[in-house]
Amino acid sequence: MTRRRQRVPEDVSVTGFDGIRPALDAGVTTIVQPVGEKGRQAGRLLLDPARSSRGRRVVLPTTFFNGTTAAPPRL
Repeated sequence: MTRRRQRVPEDVSVTGFDGIRPALDAGVTTIVQPVGEKGRQAGRLLLDPARSSRGRRVVLPTTFFNGTTAAPPRL
């Protein structure tokens, strides 16, 4: 494996999704979502046929965590 000597965030941005605690603790820029609620909603959809009709969509709240691993776009 070749090292590319890329600097974060100067050369490349790194982002995460789900708000994993170790990533948040390390300052990774990420989208945090309520993973427990996501699991509950999925279970409800699977176990209740009336709720799992085709095209059923559940939108959960998300939060942006502005860490240190993403920079503004270069122009």
